[in-house]
Amino acid sequence: MASCVVSLFWSPWLWTRVGYDAYKAHLAGDYDAAIAGYRRSISLGADRVWALENIAYAHYARGAEKEYAATLAEIRAADTAAAARVEAEVGGPPSPGTGPAH
Repeated sequence: MASCVVSLFWSPWLWTRVGYDAYKAHLAGDYDAAIAGYRRSISLGADRVWALENIAYAHYARGAEKEYAATLAEIRAADTAAAARVEAEVGGPPSPGTGPAH
């Protein structure tokens, strides 16, 4: 029984694991892998707003203004307060190598 529990906990398709791996990639500056991981975590059941916020931060850090704006619009459609928090935290137009990971 214990092996089943451990096996489920470490499954690579669990949204928590995928989200954590995306977060690690984000912190390491691998924004493309982070974005892909955050998107995958959404498809596996992760909190959509949390993942979108981090996608926006990753786009911001890459300096990808269009993608950042599009992701911010997605966040705003789901949660206006979360979108306002992201905008307040980044404080301006994106430029490469900036922005937080949450």
